[in-house]
Amino acid sequence: MRHLPDKPVANTSGDDIKAILQSEFDLDSSVVLYGGRGVRTGTQVSFRYFLLFNTLSEDIITNTSAYFDHQQKDRYRVALPRVLDLGLGIDNLENIALRERRDEIKRLIEKLEKKKNAISNGRHLFESEARQLAASAAEYGLIEKVPSSVTIEFLREIVKDAPEPQATGEDAKRLSTARSQLFEINRKMRRLREFADEHKQYKATLKVTLDSLKPLDTLLEQSSQLLKTPLFDDLIDCLNADLRVLKKATAARQPVDTQVSAMLEALAEKKTALEELIESLPKAQKSFDDAMQLVKFVTRIETKLETYSAVVSDEREDYESQISALKADHDDMSVVDVASARNSTVGQINDISRELLREAASAMDNYASYQTSFNYDEKKLQLRRPQSSFIENVGSSSNHMFLHLFMFLALHEAAISKGGNFVPAFLFIDQPSRPYYGEEKIMDEVHIKRSDQAKVSRAFELLGSFVDRLRKNYGAEFQMIVLEHVPVELFKDIANVTVLPEFREDNALIPAHWLAGHHS
Repeated sequence: MRHLPDKPVANTSGDDIKAILQSEFDLDSSVVLYGGRGVRTGTQVSFRYFLLFNTLSEDIITNTSAYFDHQQKDRYRVALPRVLDLGLGIDNLENIALRERRDEIKRLIEKLEKKKNAISNGRHLFESEARQLAASAAEYGLIEKVPSSVTIEFLREIVKDAPEPQATGEDAKRLSTARSQLFEINRKMRRLREFADEHKQYKATLKVTLDSLKPLDTLLEQSSQLLKTPLFDDLIDCLNADLRVLKKATAARQPVDTQVSAMLEALAEKKTALEELIESLPKAQKSFDDAMQLVKFVTRIETKLETYSAVVSDEREDYESQISALKADHDDMSVVDVASARNSTVGQINDISRELLREAASAMDNYASYQTSFNYDEKKLQLRRPQSSFIENVGSSSNHMFLHLFMFLALHEAAISKGGNFVPAFLFIDQPSRPYYGEEKIMDEVHIKRSDQAKVSRAFELLGSFVDRLRKNYGAEFQMIVLEHVPVELFKDIANVTVLPEFREDNALIPAHWLAGHHS
């Protein structure tokens, strides 16, 4: 007789028990989840996730879409693919560790590539902005002239030795002088062009007057035939003198024209030289209205220095060497592609479930001759027509119950055939007869129609023969715990079935005489 202790005493902790169970499942910190909704990347896989292989609850056993419990919980849904791969021998811990390391190396390479590109782009941007800052500093008189190469150190010196706002630079003075000279040259050239234009207009006026005196030549030629008075000679002499003067003044090229052209050419040469000088110097000298503007400009330079110091200090070559080393490590890794192993395992599950379907053919009605098809992506077992790829839309909760049984038994046989330690060799099934008594209230003994009794018995026969199958083919023991409300006569005589006492009235999980013995 067992004796209960007077007072329960904890002799271990929950963490210790969890650690023991984790080791029994061969799980350590290397077995992690990739992450997903509600799950952090790197979360360790718990042994509880592998118990998804071991339960067929009342909510699941007749479900048309969900074949695993707890899929409404994010962590179980995210864990299921990893659990299937490990439990079915598709993947192993060593390969997972290599794959995780390879993926981590890929992430590092991508990160370094981005940094390398950022350095290249950042340096180009720095050089452009640094030249602009130096030019502005020269315009404000903070430096004497802009060097050919603007470096971080040069900008730091600007910040360190920034003069007072009223200070001027050499370039600014030269620029001011050059602009004054250019203004004077433009003024002279403008005056000379105005004089040349007026001189041309003057000569045009004289030419008109000259044209009016041209008849005088004709008079002089005919003077012998004219009747002359005492005033004739004086008038002709005066007009003739004016004609000679006009002819000289209206000549095509005068010395003054040559002088003006020479002066304009000389001034144009000086203007070109001054414009080139002005183009090479910083822009117009600026001034700070107050000390605050100077502080703001210097602060702007300091901000740029902070932004680009890291970019300039890093070497592109350093990243390239790191990337090359990581790529070499990546190429040396021998990671097994589990796609082929997964396809083979799916084929094995189809073969096993097809044999189970044939064994329970009498309970599958019109689907007895169909082929089973395990959908790995959706984690469920489907049926397709023979010699066809068409997936059947299976009706009847009874058929779905058998599909659940076929899939879970096939999963366990596949796992046992691989010899892994991740999947415990037991299955908890809650009321496989659930499809046959509808939605009415569950009674102690549910009386089902005689036509359905054979299907319930066939389900238990399938479970019993599966135990023999594993024992014969793999030397493995397998236990199933089935809760039922149907009459025990439907399954009590089936091989490998053991009917336990019902817990009701005085027959409880903890017998009354245990308690009586304890209190006596």
